[in-house]
Amino acid sequence: MQIIEASCVYTKQNLLEVQKVLHRRTAKICSWLALAGAAILTAGLFLPDTLVGSTERTGLLYFGFFWAVFFVIRRNHAARKTTRQTLKSNQKIYGCPVTITQKYYTTMVAAKNEQSGREIRARYDEVERVILTKHVLALILPDNVAILTDLRSMDEAAADELIARLEQECIKTFIEE
Repeated sequence: MQIIEASCVYTKQNLLEVQKVLHRRTAKICSWLALAGAAILTAGLFLPDTLVGSTERTGLLYFGFFWAVFFVIRRNHAARKTTRQTLKSNQKIYGCPVTITQKYYTTMVAAKNEQSGREIRARYDEVERVILTKHVLALILPDNVAILTDLRSMDEAAADELIARLEQECIKTFIEE
């Protein structure tokens, strides 16, 4: 019995949404390091002159500023880099963005790459992670395979039904962003 049909064009926006969730730990570490840089910068501004001389203060200000800026810039670098590599690879292989059509059944999902004709079938118990972002639902399977579903490609009732089914079937792996 078929539940729902959906599709997803692997665009920069869709891929980046999922990659930001997958690289969340790196982003959090960079945020904390940027805060540390801001703390060093603040210390350079507010430490009394009896504790630091003008040369040390200048060094703290420069070091804190550049440390904070560097890690703010690096925060989503891994997600952007992976997205860029995927898009470049798809463009090189297919000459256009990849379109995947999915059929969600009661016990499994089937996804077909429209450009290559390759089809993947997976039972819900094989799903390692389910990631739900604002516009994209991603099923992460073994061997670094991901099936993305653009929730905007279906009506709201069908999307809600699909999410409810996956929450029920993949309860241990469901992650909502």
